[in-house]
Amino acid sequence: METHIQKFLNKLSFTSITIATLTLLLLVYLKTPLTCINPNPKPHHKFPKSTCNITHRTHTTINKHNRRIWSTKAWTRTVHSFTLQFQSLQAQNLFSNNSRILIVSAGAGHSVMALNNMGVKYVSGVEVVESPPLVSRADPHNLPFFNKVFDFGLSPYLERALFPARYVGEMERTVRDGGACVVAVEACGGEDVEEVVKLFKKSKLLEVKNVTLGGERRTNIVMQVVKSKIKIVHGIINGVSWGMMMPLGVVFARLRYLPLPEYPALWFNLHIYCQTIAFFLGIAGGGLKIFLGRQSSGGGVKHTSHRFIGGALLGLVNYKS
Repeated sequence: METHIQKFLNKLSFTSITIATLTLLLLVYLKTPLTCINPNPKPHHKFPKSTCNITHRTHTTINKHNRRIWSTKAWTRTVHSFTLQFQSLQAQNLFSNNSRILIVSAGAGHSVMALNNMGVKYVSGVEVVESPPLVSRADPHNLPFFNKVFDFGLSPYLERALFPARYVGEMERTVRDGGACVVAVEACGGEDVEEVVKLFKKSKLLEVKNVTLGGERRTNIVMQVVKSKIKIVHGIINGVSWGMMMPLGVVFARLRYLPLPEYPALWFNLHIYCQTIAFFLGIAGGGLKIFLGRQSSGGGVKHTSHRFIGGALLGLVNYKS
């Protein structure tokens, strides 16, 4: 019995040694490939099953990518719906082909292409994610444009705004007085429209209309930016102060040194009277400007040349007084 077991163990040891020897020879003489990519890929394998089966794919340029998207029926249909909407707004003399137009939340650029196809010369479309060449990247809540540089502003998707009041305020800031701001929201009416209108602090309502944009039923709300009455009063006060009373005060101050007529005290009193009125009107005008600055979307007075000039004139009157 022991002899039989000893023979079995010898055979098992010999088999193990043989397998180990063959494995070692394979590891030594078999070359490991430098890459797992097949050097002769088969062209009919369109979708690789793993990274080792992947084949080289050509880089697609932006122009080629855009041409493929712009040729689809969905894109053409959406652009056409925007074109119909813009033609209706243009018929109301809200903008012309020479107008400067801003599109906020322009998406992929359907509205921008519609305006370009209509012959509008200057269109600026912005979105959080850019889509060149039609749409640039910008924050709709902090637009990178100067005040009142556009004649017409449109937002086709106002409901996507995180802060609607700030969003609308930026549109009003960048559109000139007398220009139009148009926003589109999901189809609504009554109280919902009133809530949207309340977001506009410097505009009046012109029209509410249900439209179809890209196959969706939406409500267009057309607003016109109006000049603030406080701003008009500010301009009148400053005009009287700096344009009339201050120059008159300077003239009266010079007349008191002339030999005729002999009323130096009168000229001096008139000079003090004019300079005092100019000073207090300047204070009132400056206070109104601070109020207007706080009411603006930016919040607070900004140090522009207009404010520097006003402050310098006020300081000059104070010095002369």
